[in-house]
Amino acid sequence: MGSMFLQEAEATVVMFDLRGFATLAARLGPVDLGASLSRFYEHAEACIVANEGRIIRFMGDWVLAAWLASEVGDHRKKSLAAVAESRRRRAPWVQKGVDGGHPLLDYSVAAATGPVLVGQIGTERLKFFDVLGEPASIVRKLTVVCTLRNVEHLVTSETLDFADKPAAVEVEGVELGGKMLRLFRLE
Repeated sequence: MGSMFLQEAEATVVMFDLRGFATLAARLGPVDLGASLSRFYEHAEACIVANEGRIIRFMGDWVLAAWLASEVGDHRKKSLAAVAESRRRRAPWVQKGVDGGHPLLDYSVAAATGPVLVGQIGTERLKFFDVLGEPASIVRKLTVVCTLRNVEHLVTSETLDFADKPAAVEVEGVELGGKMLRLFRLE
């Protein structure tokens, strides 16, 4: 019998998604593909950890992270700092890879905020920490929207603290799950 040890939490969930992964996988052999994924994981991890985020998992061509209010306090501000950090580090990271003879890598970042369930999930033999709920579902879909719109990142209105007057520009929203999301790009 499976078991779950989950609790409700307020969180911001962020996903880094490597673009063009299927094409990259078709072009590279397994060793070179693994090296490219490692470079991407390390880059995403640096942006997340520098801003007190928790890496939930590395999964193929994406990295899922969360900032839990119970762990970091102002989870929205810290997650947005990770998105901003990604923007600052992006061009030098891409250039360093190209200069080092690595394939050109590009990625999208999405952030969504709201109530989630967090904790250990799985079976009696194998459990892992996860974050479940609407924000986790939204970020996966928003990374696809980023790719389709050719934008680096999108964050939901719930992720922004409008009292702080964030440097963000509203872009065309999207309907997901019967709900219209207000979306923003950081400036």
